[in-house]
Amino acid sequence: MQFIRNNQSQLRVDLYLNVTDYVRQRASDENMPIGRQVILPSSFIGSPRNMNQNYLDSMAMVQKFGKPSLFITMTCNPCWSEISDNLKIGESANMRLDLVVRVFHCKLKELMSDLTKTQIFGKVVALVYTIEFQKRGLPHAHILLTLDPEDRIRDFAEVDKYISADIPDQLS
Repeated sequence: MQFIRNNQSQLRVDLYLNVTDYVRQRASDENMPIGRQVILPSSFIGSPRNMNQNYLDSMAMVQKFGKPSLFITMTCNPCWSEISDNLKIGESANMRLDLVVRVFHCKLKELMSDLTKTQIFGKVVALVYTIEFQKRGLPHAHILLTLDPEDRIRDFAEVDKYISADIPDQLS
């Protein structure tokens, strides 16, 4: 953030005059003082410009490769042994977000490897994902996967091959 703040001129933020004009006009209309403006580049993950760029990339992928084949959600579990084994006595996962995010990132990287290199669902022709944080602070990823036309899931028997659900025992 410090680099972005100190290097606005090198990041060509002068190209975003319409953004600064809009902010100044809105501040003027609402009688609100403006501090120093810092424009985040689209490479800043999670920024509105980054999300818009990801959306446009996704739409271009759909245009080129067709509709996505699978929508996968991966959610972080604070009870994963890699997290719970490294908590001190009295600590909970929401106190150690550094640990939670590192474990989640490692598991997400492994899932991506399984999807693309191991090709557990078939040959992947396009993949896009985003990471978000739930209100509890736990990360989760939404993954859109476009498979090669020969590897797409076509009927219910194939769906049942990949999807299952277990209802856990009721806790007492």
